[in-house]
Amino acid sequence: MYHKSSSSGRTIFFRPASGGVCIFDGLPKLAQIVDEIIKPDEDDNVITLPTLLLTDVASWLGLIKDELEIDSEFFEQVDVVDGLLNIYLVRFKIIDPPFEAAERVGAKFCLLTELRDLMPAELDLLRQAYTAIMGG
Repeated sequence: MYHKSSSSGRTIFFRPASGGVCIFDGLPKLAQIVDEIIKPDEDDNVITLPTLLLTDVASWLGLIKDELEIDSEFFEQVDVVDGLLNIYLVRFKIIDPPFEAAERVGAKFCLLTELRDLMPAELDLLRQAYTAIMGG
């Protein structure tokens, strides 16, 4: 999740209390980004739509769903022990970052340079997210 200032372009990333950048539980240590996206089987019974996830995130933060949006320029998958996780990038659409909402859930906003201590998979996700955010 990130906030990009419309006036300065300053981009900050949401860092949950889990210490990573993926909400809600973070990624396991051995997680790896897959090179080729694998689409779900048509026979799968449950497919979670990313817009439904926004409702959960907004509720968790005490925000309105319309204050968030899925960044359509970014989609990744991560291989974990239990299978594949779909990774979406969420943008805060409001003018100022919701610092108080982050504090309520034990999270904070960080510059990219403050996130160097993340696991390799999360650093790679951030690199790809930053590229998508900056339009590259």
